[in-house]
Amino acid sequence: MSVMYITDMVPQRDHNRGWQGSGIRELSPALRGTMGQSKHILVVDDNGDVRDVIVASLQTHDFRVSSAPSGSVMRDFLETGDTVDCVILDVLMPGEASASLALHLKERSIPVVMISGSPEAMKYAMDNGLQLLRKPFHLQDLYSAVDTALASGEFGQRSQVDG
Repeated sequence: MSVMYITDMVPQRDHNRGWQGSGIRELSPALRGTMGQSKHILVVDDNGDVRDVIVASLQTHDFRVSSAPSGSVMRDFLETGDTVDCVILDVLMPGEASASLALHLKERSIPVVMISGSPEAMKYAMDNGLQLLRKPFHLQDLYSAVDTALASGEFGQRSQVDG
């Protein structure tokens, strides 16, 4: 049995009218991209159900979204040369520590939104001024965190959703 960490309903695809669902809002200019191009978000989470929900919900906002089930796949993807505007990174995954992955993103100047339900991770983020969404979270909080990361263009920018 898998546990879903997102608290909103999953958008449903109506093949005649596109995505329908809750949490839809007008995008800020930072989210829309430049010259009509969508911003590219990379979602890195080892839980396939959570990853799929995040990907689908970001796609409803016209983001170009890629996903990776691990840090090693994230690193390989970043080497392809495909520009990534922001990474959503799960804090607790098997393999390489997410702190190391986050530092790799910082070195590449890629904004990151970290997600976790771990009390230790939440304390670390608060102590270090990092943006971290606490699981479970609402999709609106995810959109706000991505908006903050894209607008700032800085690694680990604290957002208002951190409380």
